[in-house]
Amino acid sequence: MALTPQGEPEPATGLPGGPPPPEGSRNSRILAPLRTEGARGVAVAVGSTVVFITVLVVVVVNSSGWPQIREAFFDGEIFAEAFPKILVKFWRNVFIFTVAEVFVLIFAMVIAVMRSLSGPVFTPLRVLAAGYTDLFRAVPTILVIALLGFGAPALQIKGVPRSDVFWAIVALVYVVITIPQARFVDWLVARDRRRRQAGAAL
Repeated sequence: MALTPQGEPEPATGLPGGPPPPEGSRNSRILAPLRTEGARGVAVAVGSTVVFITVLVVVVVNSSGWPQIREAFFDGEIFAEAFPKILVKFWRNVFIFTVAEVFVLIFAMVIAVMRSLSGPVFTPLRVLAAGYTDLFRAVPTILVIALLGFGAPALQIKGVPRSDVFWAIVALVYVVITIPQARFVDWLVARDRRRRQAGAAL
């Protein structure tokens, strides 16, 4: 729990009566008016949202091209026929994400530690970690999946797995790893800053 300079606990950020969330937070832009207006603001927000969605549905359903859109994308018979196959693929996706998440957290922490290392001797590691992060943030996810999912098995290298599930996990790790890595870097930097401040205060 964070403490104020007077030694008292700080109120939780974003809760009623507490300080507002950081300026860059999505909550500060979406939910800030509801905190200031209370229950009345929540009721107005819910009501306006329901009205907006209702009007949108009425306009879409009564449009001239709705029958063609419904036949192409919302056909009940086709949905019922395809749903079992979709469900099987859905659970495969859950498995892929679950396995990939373990490796994402491990490698994200490794890269974060590499980026936060200080000293001239660790410059190659910092450059390598920063280059990897910037590269996979810039490359579209679908391109990474296509390159690894279809390109790697097509090479037919002896000993290299050809399973689509394996390469889906690898591609997902490569792409998603940059997100928690940035959070880990922020945490490591903040931890070091607190240590320096504590040492200076002694």
